[in-house]
Amino acid sequence: MLKVDVEGAESEVFKGFREILIRDKPTLLFEILPSYSTENRFRVERQSEILDLLHSIGYQINRLQISGEGEFKGMNQVDDFGIHGDLSQCEYFATPR
Repeated sequence: MLKVDVEGAESEVFKGFREILIRDKPTLLFEILPSYSTENRFRVERQSEILDLLHSIGYQINRLQISGEGEFKGMNQVDDFGIHGDLSQCEYFATPR
């Protein structure tokens, strides 16, 4: 398992670990902060880079559902991080398909 919480540098981390992700296929736990609006082009583009990279090497991405008290409620498969401002929707779990 690889846990990534690097305050906005996720794209660089996943690019740097690309060969390891392909070879070892670790489960990933990571945070992607929301983009809030389409006007935040920098963050939207970085999120797209992460999605494209993980999907291209065969990862399925799930958003963890966490209650306001921090309790795990489940997870839902996502194909996009989406445009939102909900900080409770920032935790992800990815597994190789």
